[in-house]
Amino acid sequence: MPESLSPESVPAELLEISRAIESRRGALESEHGIIEEKRIVHHVIGEELFEKSTSTLAVPPPGSHYLDSLDNESLTALNSYIARISELGLKKTLVLVRKENPFLIDAFHDALTDKLYGELKQHGLIS
Repeated sequence: MPESLSPESVPAELLEISRAIESRRGALESEHGIIEEKRIVHHVIGEELFEKSTSTLAVPPPGSHYLDSLDNESLTALNSYIARISELGLKKTLVLVRKENPFLIDAFHDALTDKLYGELKQHGLIS
């Protein structure tokens, strides 16, 4: 798995994301029923940071996470981008990531969801 974010690295952006999650939660749950919170986080990160306009929620595949089996080159690149978040912030790091191939962009989205979900819970910004 990719490296973790430091707790102090992006608190303002975490707060912004948590607000977006809360504002979208009601609409998503009225449309889809009760939804696992991590799926809401993934959806909102896709909309807010990756500018993905989606009306459906992705269903995570069963079994092990594909990020655990990334090749060394992809894992190194992914960890490099994760590390840059504390230096550049989320949005500036995303500008760099968007220049990559679609697979790495998707891997970054998924890794970012995993990390931000943990950070949001740790800071009490989601339940």
